[in-house]
Amino acid sequence: MGEIFVNKLYTLHFVFTWILAVVVAVNWCYCFKLALPQYSESLLPWSIYTAFVTLLMPVVKMGLLYMEKQHERWGKNVKICQALLITMTGMVVGTSWSGWVSLLFPYVSDFSSPGPTGITLALLVTAVFIVIQAALEKFLENKQDDSTWYVISYEILLNSLWSSLGYFWNSVWNRFLMKLQRRDRKPGRKPGPKATGAAAMRQLTGAQRTGPEHKFQTIQDKMNGRPNQVDDNGPGYRPLLIKAAITLSVCLVLLYLLPEARERPESGASRGWHRRRFWIAAKMMLIIIPSYAVTDAGFYFGTQFVGTKTGSEQLGLLVAFGYAVLMTILILRFAKYLQWKPQSIYAGRLLTLGTWLVCYAWWYPWQELLYQIQGYGLWELNLSSSMECFFQVLITLAGALCFTLLVGFSIAQLTAWQCVLGTQDVDEALLEDVTSRDEQLRNFANRLGLQPATAAPCLELTPGHSGAGLDVEG
Repeated sequence: MGEIFVNKLYTLHFVFTWILAVVVAVNWCYCFKLALPQYSESLLPWSIYTAFVTLLMPVVKMGLLYMEKQHERWGKNVKICQALLITMTGMVVGTSWSGWVSLLFPYVSDFSSPGPTGITLALLVTAVFIVIQAALEKFLENKQDDSTWYVISYEILLNSLWSSLGYFWNSVWNRFLMKLQRRDRKPGRKPGPKATGAAAMRQLTGAQRTGPEHKFQTIQDKMNGRPNQVDDNGPGYRPLLIKAAITLSVCLVLLYLLPEARERPESGASRGWHRRRFWIAAKMMLIIIPSYAVTDAGFYFGTQFVGTKTGSEQLGLLVAFGYAVLMTILILRFAKYLQWKPQSIYAGRLLTLGTWLVCYAWWYPWQELLYQIQGYGLWELNLSSSMECFFQVLITLAGALCFTLLVGFSIAQLTAWQCVLGTQDVDEALLEDVTSRDEQLRNFANRLGLQPATAAPCLELTPGHSGAGLDVEG
């Protein structure tokens, strides 16, 4: 019975880290898009926002960790909400940088010409990325205090920008397909001028608006166009399927052949850091790039294929969420088969690949859901532009906060009512043994009140670490 309880605890921790925290992070990162879409779609404002988020999130995390340490007697509801916010800090930073890449990419590779796809810049960025990560890891290895802003910000940057680098490479892949498909075709979408002209026409004719005055695009829309335009202005759905099959097959083979990164060099050593980060970066890209490729196929099956065939964007989005649920079940089955303890390096890499597949399976459709609800129907009230903007900001911030509290309180209450972990007696010795080998799981169990809090540091639960208790960075 104790093993069943531990498996349920692992499952709950997985869902908490790779699904709930991910959607909460997307909510907070998209606050700028939902509240001020008239500014969020330009490179300069989003660059300022990304810099602001990168500087702010370490402060938020530092404050939450301090509050958690000073108020250990706070109830489970508060602790779980704190954990959600701590978890989402890294993902917010990673998502904001991915959004910055999506806005920057058209400047280095246009839509129609058969010229560069951005691969030269991707190689250069990867090289710079490895150098910076080696410096960050070397600094963190010699740190004296875990609670300073510099240490926390470096940890976030070290663990949370893998998704942005992988997104860059996936965009290169997609743009290559797009150029093969449309060498002689002119750009098919120019939403800016068209939207401006439509708005001006409404003002001249006095016609009532049927949607928000300003609309944003999701991060994947910036690269591929809206789902119903993927075949016309994007890489095409069938090429995406072929890309997913090829990418996944090749990366599975390379993951099997790739050597493991060496252990961290001794403190004070000046050599070995760059070589270590190179192998870690290679492993992470072989995990994240196929995760994006497979998710492109699954997400656009719902939003493009089903949505186009049925003429219903809502039904297509529902199918995309169905894909996310199916992927989650499959990966949880695989993790349970491994008993959450892979016995080989390759099995551990496959499990890490599965966690990222689940992460993006929810990351994509949740952005689309926010796209569908943007504007909140305020145009029906015939408010002035300034008042409509004010209420958009208010509803966006209040909605993100309320959703975080709802998720946190729900997890706390479901565990309190024994709806999730069950009613069987807990084998405290087994629980102590399992959590002693997994620091993240121990912190999660502490927050649920399953065992006394220890003096161990509270690590960030983010898709920079594996929710299965595996250190994806080697």
